[in-house]
Amino acid sequence: MSKQEDEISKKWEEIKPQIEEIIESRKQQTKTVWFIKPLAYAAAISFILIVTSVLILSNSTITTITQPNQTAIITLPDGSVATLNENTKLTYPKYNFWLKDYREIKLEGEAYFEIQKDSLKPFIIQSPHLTTTVLGTSFNLFDSKSALTSSLVVVEGKVRLTSHENKKNQIVEGGEEANYNKAHIVKKTSKNLNALAWKTKKLVFSKDPMLSVINTLQKYYKIKFIIKDKSILESQFSGTFQQPTLQQFLEVFEYTMDIQSSLKDQEVILNKK
Repeated sequence: MSKQEDEISKKWEEIKPQIEEIIESRKQQTKTVWFIKPLAYAAAISFILIVTSVLILSNSTITTITQPNQTAIITLPDGSVATLNENTKLTYPKYNFWLKDYREIKLEGEAYFEIQKDSLKPFIIQSPHLTTTVLGTSFNLFDSKSALTSSLVVVEGKVRLTSHENKKNQIVEGGEEANYNKAHIVKKTSKNLNALAWKTKKLVFSKDPMLSVINTLQKYYKIKFIIKDKSILESQFSGTFQQPTLQQFLEVFEYTMDIQSSLKDQEVILNKK
């Protein structure tokens, strides 16, 4: 071996450990990178699954629909109670009722509400034409897509009624009612003793004009009244009835008001005797 070759060999032996150390270090870094990547992918997939699950759960709702001649009592997640009249649809969140700074449900039809008070989380009802906002109260709300007139009767507490069309609103308090028609909300003192008759099964009249009585009966019994003798509408009527059948009511008419009645083809015909 020449002197030059000997010097090269010595240099190689000197730097060989350093080169091996560098190579080993590179190997370890490569292993670490390939080990971290699967963990990162797994974490990303888990995150996506969690977010997706939260979104699915947050959009999950419970819907109750009542059929003709059927009512239902629904206890909401906050303890508020909704009594649904027939042909009514109520929808509320299944899981995220408490996640927002307000409580919100959807209604189409008619329902009586007893709302739990929570000043930090107003209770909001979205219906086809109106937004009803309350803090804690009892009231009856009727609003459907096909309704010409929507109505609110507040038993106690305070409610804000807002039109979807023009955003105008009215504050309605206990003992008051409001009717919505063609973007206008009209508020007045509630004198309708039978607004909750569908729920209470009780009819109350106190010297009511016969036209008002007939309108109440048509809604309560879901049947049409035909007045043959218009002088009948000049009368007034008083009486209290608990779960009266249509036949019982007609018998009272005949006995107390000298009226003759007949039922034909789902129509009640009233005439003077």
